Amino acid sequence: DNQPGMAGVMEEPQVKINPENRRLAMRYALASLGLGTLLACTGFAVGIKATQMYLGVNNAEEFSEYMKSKMPSQKDQMNYYVQAEQRLIAANTWFKTTKIGRMATRMEEARKEKEFKALLDKGIITKEEYEDRHSHDKE
Repeated sequence: DNQPGMAGVMEEPQVKINPENRRLAMRYALASLGLGTLLACTGFAVGIKATQMYLGVNNAEEFSEYMKSKMPSQKDQMNYYVQAEQRLIAANTWFKTTKIGRMATRMEEARKEKEFKALLDKGIITKEEYEDRHSHDKE
């Protein structure tokens, strides 16, 4: 019974499942699904009730008010990040004016120059790209 192109592969015989075993399998599958659903819903309800008790809220509106009072607004958070970025820029600008900052800047420029030279030597970038990089750095 081997088909062409299926050399050495034999078809497994199909097993007939009697109707009683089929009903039992369906019953166990439905019972498992029902039990899983019941456990998931119970876990969700217990989580909601525990949160209500812990926070001392009774409904979604009270929960919303509680969270608004505890969490910063998006506007406050945005202002914080803007101020932090401004402080970082100011610190970087100040650092670049110090002797160590100027030395670090020169060292970083030398490192970049060395990297670009290596890329040019390996043929990864062209001479024009290398020179174009220099014209941007001088601006």
